[in-house]
Amino acid sequence: MHYRKYYQLLPIALQSHFQTLILQAAVLHHEINVLQVYADAKFYSNDIFVQQLFKLATAIILLDQGKKTKAIQQLTSLSQNLISKRVATLAAFELIKLEEKDKTIQPADNLFKLNQLRFNWRGDLLEYGIARHYVAQLTDNKFYAKTLPILRSLIKYFPDQANHDKLPELMQKNLMMFFDQKPEPSLMESLSIFQEFGDLAPNSADGDKIILKATGELVHLDLYHDALDVLKKYTDKMFKDKDIDSKRKEILLYKMAVVELLGKDAKECLKTLARIETPSKEISDDIAILKAEALSQTNDFDVAIASLQDTALQSKKKANFIFLKSDGKKQPLVIKKP
Repeated sequence: MHYRKYYQLLPIALQSHFQTLILQAAVLHHEINVLQVYADAKFYSNDIFVQQLFKLATAIILLDQGKKTKAIQQLTSLSQNLISKRVATLAAFELIKLEEKDKTIQPADNLFKLNQLRFNWRGDLLEYGIARHYVAQLTDNKFYAKTLPILRSLIKYFPDQANHDKLPELMQKNLMMFFDQKPEPSLMESLSIFQEFGDLAPNSADGDKIILKATGELVHLDLYHDALDVLKKYTDKMFKDKDIDSKRKEILLYKMAVVELLGKDAKECLKTLARIETPSKEISDDIAILKAEALSQTNDFDVAIASLQDTALQSKKKANFIFLKSDGKKQPLVIKKP
């Protein structure tokens, strides 16, 4: 607004260009002070396209003044504007937001309208603003999965604005909310979302939770190779952090070793377990028993027995191995799926 005197010194063609940009941004963000200046009668343009934005700005000012009925009439007319598709889209967007505020539209109808509207105008901050608003409405209605591809597109095509608005963080949050929602999403939907957006899982306990849930579902489908691929990619990235919590690291390595043994790869299981240098007390029995199971699968019963300590759980497993060895019968390996 401080530059309006310079604005008036510009050639008419440049005035029209800048007025278009100013009015569009001010309408989108409801900058009433700016609109009151550049929608003043003395700035009425001879350009037919700028005139439509001028009328739209006037409707927003009327809303701010509490003249709602008149504003809605003007917005409705402008939403059917045949001269400027930009103005028609902006006007329709304003009407939708009014319906939301007044609660005169059902959530499903609101989402349908916004989804249609976001394809009306592509390539600038108007597209961004509509899509961002649509994401907010989807999130409020707990359609977290539907927000993810839209957020990814906004981050790709509007990187500066998306980072300013912290959309990458919102995308991670919605990914976690998707997996945490009750009732839980279907198995196939979970796997589909994970395979497409699993790389966004944060390097944190929350990220571990998503990874373990998704890989657990893969294991239950006997897709051991796929589960291992996911775990290895995640841990390779995660373990680059030298300050990673040791308990997080040992849990992930243990889960990976379980999947390897379920996939009949005892040697890889033992290699993975060897990476757990000092197991915590809470998981030491589980690790020792899994190691003994892996050794037994390679027919090293003596080594398996010797590897077990005298805790209640390990002693029970040791007795089982001693019985199997004396009986001479090798029973099928049974491991609980994670």
